[in-house]
Amino acid sequence: MSFYQLTMSFYQLTMSFYQLTMSFYQLIMSFKYVTSFFNLIFNDYTCNMKLVDIQDLNAPVRIHNDIANGRGDFSACMLDILFYILSDFKKSERMYIIKAQNISEITGREWHYQQFREATQEMGSRMFEIETDSSYLQLWLFGSVEYKKGTGSFEIELSQKAMPYLENLKNNFTSIQLKSILFCSSKYAKRFYMLGCRWRGAGKVPQMTIEELKIMLGLKDPKGKEKEQYALFADFKRYVLDVAVQQVNEHTDIMLDYKLTKRGRAYYWIDILINYKAAKQLEISFDKPIEVQKSTQTILKYGFTESQAIAIAKVGFKEFERIRDKALKKVHTGEMPMERFVAYVVSVYQAKGIIVKQKENE
Repeated sequence: MSFYQLTMSFYQLTMSFYQLTMSFYQLIMSFKYVTSFFNLIFNDYTCNMKLVDIQDLNAPVRIHNDIANGRGDFSACMLDILFYILSDFKKSERMYIIKAQNISEITGREWHYQQFREATQEMGSRMFEIETDSSYLQLWLFGSVEYKKGTGSFEIELSQKAMPYLENLKNNFTSIQLKSILFCSSKYAKRFYMLGCRWRGAGKVPQMTIEELKIMLGLKDPKGKEKEQYALFADFKRYVLDVAVQQVNEHTDIMLDYKLTKRGRAYYWIDILINYKAAKQLEISFDKPIEVQKSTQTILKYGFTESQAIAIAKVGFKEFERIRDKALKKVHTGEMPMERFVAYVVSVYQAKGIIVKQKENE
């Protein structure tokens, strides 16, 4: 073999080794990129995975009014899971880890792992129906649920569509106490408690028909395609109304009562009264008209001070009802938050010089 041929053979061997080295390098780099890619996904996933940790059961939990007033038939377990997440909700975070034992310890009720699984499975097929002036939304709250075998925990992903109703509350929300709603075992008591908190400043929930309440609670299909639950009024009163009011009064920070009104022979309307039993009882005075004293007692239940209630009652209860209904309409249409109800009514009477005049004469 000539020197030239030997040189060329060595050159080809060198090039082959170089190509082999480059291929190995490319393989390593590819593996590095794949590893980095999966690390990025894994890190992003785990960084946005939040373990729900409740520090204070008395802390207020905020829920969007459209959800609080929305239509839907949810079990007590489903609502416990929802409010458990809301109590530790962080904006932009959609993934949450829940330990079944933690909820059981808080509520004092034994929830088996299978019950949580069935509850979230059902929740995946159930929705809140939210109706506004411009749209009718069917909202599913959970995007996915993953159960971790042997850990007693599960991961819940909130749906993307639900996030605006959990993040952008502004003034359109209801504050509730986590302990109160978790301690109620009846799903109807939980819904009544939400309504009570929503309208506590007004002293009552806006009057609705019994049919409207049944639709809100998911007991009646507005289209009539599904069988109505508790169609017999006596059953509805016993198993829904009375149970809900009793549990709210025993386990929460508000008091409820209700008043039924007939149309013809059947009960048709319902008024849900808030803090009704907790209203301050005034001593009967024979120096003041009895009607004014009765009106004062009623007005106090809306959250006014005693001096404000007396001043308002003196100028007539019908005038108060007119101003009250106007204020509730503003709340109902979103023009004013519920927290401003009392202040708004007081400002109307101040503009008339009624409350101010009463204060000056005290």
